[in-house]
Amino acid sequence: MNELEKKLRKYSVLYAEDDEGIRKSYEMILKKLCGSLRCASDGNEAFALYTEKRPDILIADIKMPYTDGMQLVTKIRRFDKELRILLTTAYTDEQYTLQAIELDISRYLVKPVMLEDLRGALYKCVRELEEKNPEQICFENGLIYNIPLKSISSGEGEIPLTNIESRIMEILIENRGRIVRYEKFESEIWRNEYMSKETLRSHIKFLRKKIGTDIIKSAKGLGYFINS
Repeated sequence: MNELEKKLRKYSVLYAEDDEGIRKSYEMILKKLCGSLRCASDGNEAFALYTEKRPDILIADIKMPYTDGMQLVTKIRRFDKELRILLTTAYTDEQYTLQAIELDISRYLVKPVMLEDLRGALYKCVRELEEKNPEQICFENGLIYNIPLKSISSGEGEIPLTNIESRIMEILIENRGRIVRYEKFESEIWRNEYMSKETLRSHIKFLRKKIGTDIIKSAKGLGYFINS
């Protein structure tokens, strides 16, 4: 299971499709991929479920009775700019594509939607949700760092960090995907005080004992980094 697959399992999905056969087929697939799933057979039912459940991701067919997919999304976008949306249709129509751009649609999927295309579109939604909600950083080993609370937790509870360990994590997260050099740690944590490389290594060593050895990577002779 990759990182995005793990992350998708914590998000809720609302799936709106008026064709019962298609809906039931994809319902089985989506139940295995996402955290929780609600299904609707038309636009009105979908809007009622959205209002009640406030899902993270909406998958809606464009052609539906009562309220079609575009009307549904337009209603939701009046007050919710964060919801990630995937639209499905049996037709390729440029007018829908242009509307999709205006309504901040994550992806436009043409039926029949292949499993890999659906999975890729959902992963895109996950990346967008993570970018829009930077308060929590999820790591591959299941740990979650809460930036405002300066805490890291697992499924078993919170893992206590010292002030210096919290600051090290913050600096690495702020620069994720890039190497943080020793000098940056020294200037941002120890300020005007001298910091030896051995001091930093010692703090990193104790931090790794708490959170695992796979999160913080070493760049020999340069510093440390975490993957983006």
